[in-house]
Amino acid sequence: MERIKRAGNLRRFVGFYFWRTYNQHEIDLVEDIDGTSTGFECKWSPKARAKTPKDWSEAYPGAGFEVVTQASWMVWLGE
Repeated sequence: MERIKRAGNLRRFVGFYFWRTYNQHEIDLVEDIDGTSTGFECKWSPKARAKTPKDWSEAYPGAGFEVVTQASWMVWLGE
């Protein structure tokens, strides 16, 4: 929600989505800005590791992927 509020405050048009396959692979948040998509996986533990889902990279070649943790969320929000 904070990313959605931030985009509104900056008056930027950003498409926000979630992504899930029939096999239950998912990405928590997808942002689409000017045709460029970035997927964000949110993990509570700063030690959590997540890799780009193969289905995501095949379906959207060139799309970004980032992991947001408890330690990095402030940077992610642009604070």
